[in-house]
Amino acid sequence: MKLALTSLLATALLAAPLAAHAQDEAPPPPLAAPPVPVLTPAAPAYEEAAPPSKATPHYDYLRLGLGFRIGYIPDPGFDTFASSDVLAQMSLEGTYAFYTQGKLAIAAGAAWDIGSRSSGARGFDTRLTVNRLTVPVAARWYFTPWLDGFVRVAPGAVGYVARVQDPSSGATLEDAPWALAADLSAGATLRLAGSSDHSVRRARLWLTGEGGYGLTGSRALRPRPDRDEADVLGSDASTRVGSLAVNGGFWRVGLAVSY
Repeated sequence: MKLALTSLLATALLAAPLAAHAQDEAPPPPLAAPPVPVLTPAAPAYEEAAPPSKATPHYDYLRLGLGFRIGYIPDPGFDTFASSDVLAQMSLEGTYAFYTQGKLAIAAGAAWDIGSRSSGARGFDTRLTVNRLTVPVAARWYFTPWLDGFVRVAPGAVGYVARVQDPSSGATLEDAPWALAADLSAGATLRLAGSSDHSVRRARLWLTGEGGYGLTGSRALRPRPDRDEADVLGSDASTRVGSLAVNGGFWRVGLAVSY
């Protein structure tokens, strides 16, 4: 009996540390499974609307100008028709800008300058009318919407109408030759009225100032009476007044309307 109790007590003492050790070595709890991502349908992608492009400026597509040209003619042949070297002419011009890029505009068109001088020197009443017909080509640069500068070349022709009143016969002698001509000039225009927004086409008023040099071929003037007067007088003689070339510097001022 005593031996049995002793064995039972020994077994209990041995079982206690084994049970504690078993608890210490218990397997860790299983890892939780990662959450399954929930897929949601993506919203359809829309392309961002591009901002509206800025309209191309319309710089003086059409320009009409009216002004006055003052030329200085040092040619001795001009002295027959004027007591000074000044020739005043009215200027009429129309151009169209066929190329524009940014602040640059290149235009071409047609121009007409007309003016006359008269004199009673040397015992003759004389009168000279000068018609200058040119094709101006101008390059304009707009520094601001209200101010631009330009350079211009204008090839063309000049027509002279020379009249001499012969006091001895009362006949009017006349000659009307033509010669090649060209203008080289530069200037600026200042907007007086109209919108500063050149992205729309609107009428604008400009003040133009210009200076340059005019080239003209020399022609001999031989005024003569017309056929009817010659028959009456019984003579077809001409009067030689020398050659003439209206070369010289000039300046021009005027108003222009653009659209």
